[in-house]
Amino acid sequence: MAVGERRYSEQQIAAVIHAALDGPSRVSVPRVLELAAAGLLRDAQGKPVDAFVGNVGTFRDYVAREARRRRRGDVLAQGGKDAAQLLASRLVAVGEREVGKIERKAARGRATVREIRECAALVRDLVKLSRDAGLPDPEMPAPIDPTASEDDGRAADLLADAPTAPAPIV
Repeated sequence: MAVGERRYSEQQIAAVIHAALDGPSRVSVPRVLELAAAGLLRDAQGKPVDAFVGNVGTFRDYVAREARRRRRGDVLAQGGKDAAQLLASRLVAVGEREVGKIERKAARGRATVREIRECAALVRDLVKLSRDAGLPDPEMPAPIDPTASEDDGRAADLLADAPTAPAPIV
């Protein structure tokens, strides 16, 4: 295969995308490729596609690209405030995932100060973006007040959830 040549035909790619995203019942990419290898795959018009063996990773990428392209088209079709809200909510979801990554790294003692600062800047930008788009602020759990007395019950609740260690053998 020469440089720049496609390994799969447009018909094969389109048939896999159709089966994975548009078929009467959505099918996973590995299952679609099993059907393709058996010669049972049909395109959007119902015509059979010649049997072929495809790489699952390559076709997952084709399907994911098409799904992203369609989502962008949907956002643009919505226009105005709705599109801004949809994009802002998707970006906030990305921010939540990034904060989760930093939290997991910090729990293992592997988060750097730079990563934490970058994540904080990301969160600030996302909060501003979501407010500009008219989205409600997320509900944050109340922080534990370090000046509260031990008798307010919070410490007992935290200790109740902690795993208990076995008693030492003497």
